[in-house]
Amino acid sequence: MSLAIALIDAALGADLNKNELKTFLVLFRQTLCYGKTSDALTFKRVAKLSGIRKDRIKPALQRLVSTGLFEATPHKLYEHAYRIAAPLLAQLDGDFVALPVPKNGDTFRNLGENLPEKRVHTIHTSTNKTTTTTSETKTKSDQSSLQAVCSSDFNFVGELPYPSAWDHTQRSKAAQVLDGLSPQQAHDCLLLLAHSLTKGKVSNALGYLHTLAKAARSNTLDRSALIALKANSAPRAILSASSTNPIPNTLQRLNAIKAEINGLDALFNRAGIPMDSATAAKRASYVDEYNALQQGLGG
Repeated sequence: MSLAIALIDAALGADLNKNELKTFLVLFRQTLCYGKTSDALTFKRVAKLSGIRKDRIKPALQRLVSTGLFEATPHKLYEHAYRIAAPLLAQLDGDFVALPVPKNGDTFRNLGENLPEKRVHTIHTSTNKTTTTTSETKTKSDQSSLQAVCSSDFNFVGELPYPSAWDHTQRSKAAQVLDGLSPQQAHDCLLLLAHSLTKGKVSNALGYLHTLAKAARSNTLDRSALIALKANSAPRAILSASSTNPIPNTLQRLNAIKAEINGLDALFNRAGIPMDSATAAKRASYVDEYNALQQGLGG
């Protein structure tokens, strides 16, 4: 019988509790996994490898010794040396092969320092980033991008409107703040951040973004600023004074008005909020103009 199987079977028969089992695995790792039958360890080292409180290590080790899994002898430097019990060693058939493991003494537990970033759907790295020379140019660029996105009726198309002045590190931090939100929620939070930055209302961009993300998670995000931007940035059709044939221009205007009305209705339905008075008045003026043009065309 192999020594590893004999040792595991003996541990299973010992009815170990959780702390004792973790301690057993540490001794198993430090001996068999390194091709040794014994290893000298301090209580602190066992606690670090097992993740158990130091004051609970000694009783667990004593139980492993009392059940005949390991033998403990005092050590000058490392408190005790723990050796696989002699009856178990007697069951070894030939040599055992040590597994490829980290260098002895290295920490193998993942403590979370360099965990891979999760759900990085909020990161967008631009390969055509242009460096601007003045903050004024950057502000104008952000404002233009904001208006362009608003004119698309807030539809998320796979690219998030991070401020153009942000580098990859800042975008990565923002992605962590937005982590867990839907792409649409993250999109709206960044639009609101860009709007506040252009108004000069924000001194800590990431802190403000954290506040927006928190509101989005609780479904209390105020999107009224985006709705106003949508209304203000909507294109306006211009009628030309053509006395010969005004019908094509009138039809074009009718289609533009209809699109404006449908866009406003869809926007507020999607946002799930009532239409504010200013937008409602603008919609009413579109309806009046639409009806007047229809009458001019004969119904």
